[in-house]
This record gives sequence, C-alpha cells and structure tokens, in this order.
Amino acid sequence: MMNRHVNDKLRQACVALCFLTLVPLTLSPALAGPLYVSGRVESGAAPVAGAVVTLAKVGSTEPVDSAQSLQNGGFVLKAPAPDHYTLSVDHRDYAVVHRALDLTAGGVADLKLDLVPRPVIRLKLLGPDGQQMAEGKAQASVRVTWDGGASEGTSQGETDAGGLFPVTLSESLPAAGISRVLINARIPDVGCAQIYLEQWPNAPVEVKLEPGATLSGTAVDAAGQPIANAPIFMVRMFNDARFVATEQTAIASTNQAGKFTIPSVLYGTYVVMLRTADVAAGPQFVVLSAPESTITLKAHPAPPDPQKP
Repeated sequence: MMNRHVNDKLRQACVALCFLTLVPLTLSPALAGPLYVSGRVESGAAPVAGAVVTLAKVGSTEPVDSAQSLQNGGFVLKAPAPDHYTLSVDHRDYAVVHRALDLTAGGVADLKLDLVPRPVIRLKLLGPDGQQMAEGKAQASVRVTWDGGASEGTSQGETDAGGLFPVTLSESLPAAGISRVLINARIPDVGCAQIYLEQWPNAPVEVKLEPGATLSGTAVDAAGQPIANAPIFMVRMFNDARFVATEQTAIASTNQAGKFTIPSVLYGTYVVMLRTADVAAGPQFVVLSAPESTITLKAHPAPPDPQKP
C-alpha cells in the first residue's frame, strides 16, 4: 500500500514536470527585468573614447541611460524594459549617429557604432593690411548648403599653432552636390569679412578682414534709467537669390551706464535686442551703412517664459 502511494506521487511529479517543459514560460515586461545594450564606438576600426552614448525610447527626448565610451571604445547601457529605442552617439570630433534599436525580444551585444569625423574648415585670417593674424581671439561661422540639407559650425577662440583658425561643422557632408559655402569671420577691434565659395575647400581659406562698422548704443528701461550688465544680441539678416538666413553675429553687454559698443561688424541689416529675466528690448531693426552708428534700446517688462511654469 505504501509503495503504491509513493508511486502515485512520483507519477504526478513526472506529469507536472513534463507539462512545464512543454508549455513556454512567459514573463510580463515588468517581471522580465532590465535589458542590456553593449558595444564599441569606433572610427575606421580605431576605438573612440569619450563619446556620449545615450538610449531613449522612441518619441522621447529623455534618455533612460547614458554612458561615455571607454579607452577601448566599449560601453554598456541598461534599458528598463522591452521596447523600441533610439541609440545616439555624440562626440565633438565626429558627426552625431542615431540608430533605431528593437529591444522587444531582448538585449543587444557586440554592437559596432562607426563614427565619421566632422568636417573641419581652416581659415587663414588676414588683417586689413594683408598680414596673417598669427594670434588673437577670433569668431567665425560656416554654413554649407546642398539640395535638401545643410550643415553649420561656429567657433570662438584662438588661432592654432600654424596661425589657422579651425571651424568644425555639426554634420557630415554629402559626397557631391554642395551648392554654397558661406564663411563669416570677425576679430573684434580688427575687422570682419564674409565670403562665398562654390564648393568645399580642400585647403585653408584666406579671409581678409576689413574694418567694418561699429554699433554703439544705450539701453534704458521704461522710466529712462540705464540698464546695466545686460546682454545685447545682434543678428544679421541677409537674403540673396542663393542664400537666405539669419545669423547671430555679435553679443555684447551694457556697462554700468547702460552703454554698449560692438565693433568690427559687417555692413548690412541687423536686428538688435536685449533680454534679461526682468526686461526686454527689441527686436529693433538697424541698417549699418556708415562706419559709426548709434541707437537707443528702450526696454519693457519681459514677457513670461513659456518654458517656466
């Protein structure tokens, strides 16, 4: 009798075990736990260290995880649950990479992310006397356009050891079809210049600076009192048959008396404005057609910031 009871128990256990092996076990995403994405960031098979790798759900700008690539280019990210994600890689020397990842079936390992160096244009800045500016704080911007796309870059700092001023663009360029390269350069109190190129240059570009115009002004509040230590933005408006754009050309600050001076800017039409947390002035249109121009910016209470509750 005892043996029969034991045999029945063993038979029931075997049946249960066989049932479990035949029926797949399904876990809900909440029970499945995190998924991992690992890989290597490289450029031309060489590892890229210091790249910021982020993972975000499709349609969201908030990353669920991020990491910097190691010396060997490696990285590991964690996704909270199966879903559709976007993997992004950003490095100052390379064009940004975005890749769609379907993690509904599990994590991903040994992912290879190949980066393309960002294009760099080098400017050989010449003073009004035609001599190369070996050193000095310069500002420059470059905009490249082609059918269906554009890439921009800005730079502010010192010339390099060879007396050249590099400007790195934000995106890679197409293999062909570039229609316009617009270069703006400026060294305060020295000069400014704007030139067009029909194609991407393969050598440093000579840019001769001219004295340009100087805009001076005073910023006052609604009661006529000076506004001290306020930022002044100056945006150039230009429009020809080949190129339409606006560009922030210069920024200055008012002194204690509310006065500001912006030297070495190109002749043309500008929008000048002031904005602080409490007051705003402009936009005020200004046409610079003479070496010296003066304006008065009269401020009014700043409108509420829509980004703040």
